[in-house]
Amino acid sequence: MAIPQPTPARGVSASTWIAIGLVLLFASIPLVSGGSFALSRYIVALAYVITAIGVNLAMGYAGEFVLGHPVIMGVSAYTAGMLSARLGWSIGATLPCALATGVLAGMLIMSPGLRVRGWYYSLITMFAVLVLPPVVMMAKPWTGGEDGLTGIKALTLFGERVPDWALFEISLRSEEHTSE
Repeated sequence: MAIPQPTPARGVSASTWIAIGLVLLFASIPLVSGGSFALSRYIVALAYVITAIGVNLAMGYAGEFVLGHPVIMGVSAYTAGMLSARLGWSIGATLPCALATGVLAGMLIMSPGLRVRGWYYSLITMFAVLVLPPVVMMAKPWTGGEDGLTGIKALTLFGERVPDWALFEISLRSEEHTSE
């Protein structure tokens, strides 16, 4: 019986180097950014990247074309925002509730996938995306409707407000770990 020989170590692929370069580029944005408005735009862009990763997982690995990810993100965001703005909860207290409602919304929206496949499943999840904005408008006393939700508490750490550049870095790091 032959003893298996170890395979020589392979070099790092080009796509890995590109990913590392992009992460370093994104991590340097706060150093050259003009202010909090620009950083907030980058944070939104990173949120879209995280959503794209979720769609890639559903479409690329599971083989289902799912469009319900924005609804799950919206339900979680509105849960955290309403608990903070309306009830005065801190961000640390709102996160578990937002996570739980996001999971429940995901289970509710994605449950037809147990019986329906293909384009039918895509249409069902797209229906959820089309229904969310009118629901937000009907719940204007709680959600703020078209004007948005105001009065959300800022993220604080040890009694100090976390600066916008740190929020950007947190978003970037969460995206970095999500894509691994």
